Amino acid sequence: GYVDADGLRWKFPGLMALQDGGHEARTHAVELPTPAAARRSSARLGELEAAARERMGRVIIGTASFHSGEVTSVPTGASAAGSRNAAQLVGSAIHRALESWDLAADVATELARQRQAVFHAIEKLVADSEREAALRRVDALLGRLESGRLLRRLRDAADRIVARELAIMLPTQDAGHGPLAGISGVIDLVLQDPESGELVVVDYKTDDVEEHDAMATRATLYEAQLSNYAHALQQALGLERTPRSELWFLWPDEVWPIP
Repeated sequence: GYVDADGLRWKFPGLMALQDGGHEARTHAVELPTPAAARRSSARLGELEAAARERMGRVIIGTASFHSGEVTSVPTGASAAGSRNAAQLVGSAIHRALESWDLAADVATELARQRQAVFHAIEKLVADSEREAALRRVDALLGRLESGRLLRRLRDAADRIVARELAIMLPTQDAGHGPLAGISGVIDLVLQDPESGELVVVDYKTDDVEEHDAMATRATLYEAQLSNYAHALQQALGLERTPRSELWFLWPDEVWPIP
């Protein structure tokens, strides 16, 4: 007859059975599981515990580029962790420059503006021991942009740009692995194909690669990332077909289509 403070009445079937059955119910022997059944239950409990531990180790939201590992050149003699961090900062700074690049401005004038902004970011964020090499890398990348065809390609496509630095979120594709809830990322560039009118996903890469085979190896690592971007765009816009994707390798000044 007890009702708790929240207005709930709790009933325990086991106690009710004892009350209804009298002495006979209270003295009824409990049937224990067999050793084989206990072993099966124990094994199953171990499986569930391992699955729970694996699930607890997964992130809720993962990044689209988690498995790609973009690599740029790093200062000689620096620690591996520090060098990789400096290389990533260089790549991020170049990405920001391309995101904010004034495509209608004079190339030399805009290059000078972006160089100043990127140098300021590197000087602020990169450790003293790695700053000189990082600045040389930035200067070399900007120089290749100035003389290469990718910047011209970007400027020529100015009136077909749909988005720059487009944030995306994609539901988890495999419920048993990877992030629990979804995948996030940022698409560097979305263009409209001048012939078909379909969208094209573009991702800039600052990897220190030159040869065809090296680019092919890197492109293989980036396929999953670009696939995530393209599928996110397709789902968000309700497109009939998945947009095609391209890697723009800035160092060798090459466009690499992703199948």
